[in-house]
Amino acid sequence: MHHRPSWTWRSIMESMKVLLEGCVKRINSGANTRVWGDRWIPKAPYYLRSPAPSSHPQTMKVCDLIDTENNRWKVDLITHLFQENEANLILSIPLHNSDRIDTWYWAHSKNGKFSVKSAYHTILQSTSLFGDFNVVGNTSSGTSKVWKKLWNLAMPTRISHFAWRLLTDSLPTPYNLLRRHLQSDANCPLCHSTDISDTHIFFHCPLAQQVWYISGISELVYQFQQPSMSLWFRDLLEDSPNDIAEFSFTLCNGIWYGRNKYIFENQPFTPVSIVSLAGITLKSFQSAAFWPERPTHSLSDLELLRHPPRGTHIYFDGAVSIERNCAGIGVYIQDGQGGFIKGLSKNIPSITNPEMAEKLALREALLIAISEGLTNASFIGDSIAAITAARDQTSPEPDTDPISIDIWTIQKQLKTRSFFGVHEMKILLLMNLLGLLNFLM
Repeated sequence: MHHRPSWTWRSIMESMKVLLEGCVKRINSGANTRVWGDRWIPKAPYYLRSPAPSSHPQTMKVCDLIDTENNRWKVDLITHLFQENEANLILSIPLHNSDRIDTWYWAHSKNGKFSVKSAYHTILQSTSLFGDFNVVGNTSSGTSKVWKKLWNLAMPTRISHFAWRLLTDSLPTPYNLLRRHLQSDANCPLCHSTDISDTHIFFHCPLAQQVWYISGISELVYQFQQPSMSLWFRDLLEDSPNDIAEFSFTLCNGIWYGRNKYIFENQPFTPVSIVSLAGITLKSFQSAAFWPERPTHSLSDLELLRHPPRGTHIYFDGAVSIERNCAGIGVYIQDGQGGFIKGLSKNIPSITNPEMAEKLALREALLIAISEGLTNASFIGDSIAAITAARDQTSPEPDTDPISIDIWTIQKQLKTRSFFGVHEMKILLLMNLLGLLNFLM
């Protein structure tokens, strides 16, 4: 190849490794197959390890190892020339009483024909092709379970595909681009660090650290720290619940997308928005897919949100920390196309009642809607008490708590409004608000 080949040609040449791994000569006459130059022994490396003796030329053909009169191998010659394991493999090859030339066949399929599927499995099973590629990709009983768990996670297909690319080190990260001579900048564009490894991108970059810190699962995630992302995700998939793995992959996808938006479109990298969008992405997918493994909790007679109505969506949520004697609330607003409009998160001291935290979050969402002029909006949350307070058509009783009265009064100022309940999940609707508390305090 030229000293600066295109990406296409580089990819083609890389695929040659797979073909060399799987293409084997089928011995008929043995006249057109070199003993030491061609791959012709099934289950053996590319070429024979035994060196050619000085008494036998490098151009020696396989037919020279065959007793053509009796149609059998020359056992004495073979055991003399080759190592014991190679000699046994050669002697196990059946011979055909034929003068036909030797032909190529694909060793990794039953019919001897090449297929992309069999090539894919060849790559996963091979340590010689791509080094650490098979860290999670081989077919041993332990690691095959890792792959099965990945493909069964309840997350969008695009994130599953992203996770697969991350696990197989096939993302165009700065390091991968640099080693292929496609990028000269060896610094992180966000923090200008000289570390351009995948672990820096997703864990050690200060902005990535903020994402994990806000998410509230940083302690769970960082305990699996490994020198490479593939090893890290292997441990994560093996030892953590599905919802943590799903949220982690979705956050990594958000970090990757946020970096690219910053690099190519000069868009700000906002950790809070990344965490919020990750929660909403998972929740929307799982609600639409009716994932059977997800535990459901009755929301009484409230309308469950399966397909969000058109228009502005205002998500709200609240959580409390007994140890810190405070609550955290969050609000996330999307337009009709799913684009981000505005978000808010803050902590409120001395509130340790979860129901009150949810109501405070809804009240904040209503106030933001009015201040932003969003007179036609759907409010979406997972609190029975908060949504009931908003839906109540009658005037509040005198002994009603002040926050519920505020909710009832404020929502009357909106021209058109609707309130929806959604099933609760371990990873909260928008973000782990306890994680936000840690971040804000």
